[in-house]
Amino acid sequence: MTPNQVLPILFAHLLKTRDWKGCVVRTIATTNLIDAIAKENNIPCANSVGFKYIAEVMAQEPIIIGGEESGGLTVHGHVPEKDGILANLLMAEVVAQEGKTLVAILKGLHQQYGAYYSDRLNLKLKDGVKEIMTARLKDNPPSDWPGKKS
Repeated sequence: MTPNQVLPILFAHLLKTRDWKGCVVRTIATTNLIDAIAKENNIPCANSVGFKYIAEVMAQEPIIIGGEESGGLTVHGHVPEKDGILANLLMAEVVAQEGKTLVAILKGLHQQYGAYYSDRLNLKLKDGVKEIMTARLKDNPPSDWPGKKS
């Protein structure tokens, strides 16, 4: 499973099994299924870029779960750092308590909150291309983005 599948499963599980109060924090590239679960459960959802910002939010206010599409995850009361061992232990807890496969659990979330699909695409660029593109975007940012107007 990808982090974009693991995070919503764990978020929904924590809402169901813990009495934690707070927000959920995800990076921009992380699945919007997190937002759908948060909205349905009246949980504030914050977006950030990079795990260090998730940790910053965690230091300022209580969170239920924070995570990113590249696999970083932390939860309420835990260290504000990526923890893969914790993620795996929580996934084992989910399967044990639900008595279902992870695929079945994810399918149930899609039925309840809507289907969200994502894929991660890594591009290898020739030396200097990233710097050129970053400078172009900085000097001439887009006036709109799909679904957002500036």
